[in-house]
Amino acid sequence: MTITTTTPSLPRLPVPRNTPTIALRTPLAGGEDPDAYAKLLADTMASVRPTGILEEMWLRDAVNNYWETERLRRYKAGRLAAVRADGMAAVLRSLGETASGADELGRRWSARQVTALADVRERLEMAMIDHDAAHGSAFALHLDEFERIEQMIAGLEARRAAALREIGFHRADFADRLAAATQSVPVEDATLAPAISPGEAG
Repeated sequence: MTITTTTPSLPRLPVPRNTPTIALRTPLAGGEDPDAYAKLLADTMASVRPTGILEEMWLRDAVNNYWETERLRRYKAGRLAAVRADGMAAVLRSLGETASGADELGRRWSARQVTALADVRERLEMAMIDHDAAHGSAFALHLDEFERIEQMIAGLEARRAAALREIGFHRADFADRLAAATQSVPVEDATLAPAISPGEAG
């Protein structure tokens, strides 16, 4: 009598992936670089190595949260650049310029007109102040706007921290890897033209 034996098949273990397996719409605003987002997602997946669809969904949530937070930081810098004329006008008024003259010169300075840049530079040098005074004044004049942006950033960071805590209840090791990856991964942002720095402003 011949006896045959069979070896039970072992369960297949999930294989870490470096590329997404689910196709979802990316959370990009107009003008944002889809390649930069794709690189961020791929780099994070390679670092964290999700082993199933649930972990991949958690990872995507964390990456999207990080992307939205960085977007708000860019908006904050862009808004400050957009209102710098208001700040320069305030500085010029404090130096004795008339209200209408200060507004006009501040507008021309912000537009990078050569004669206005030279005029402002001379006045600031005589007063022994620099362009930080203009940016600081602009910040103060629009403080409520910047505070709202900061509140939104804080809300995103709090949501991310809460999500990581919840993930940690289920898979602590994955939560630790995900937290580390979304804190350190850089975003090469080429979506917006860089604002002119104070050192370049005349």
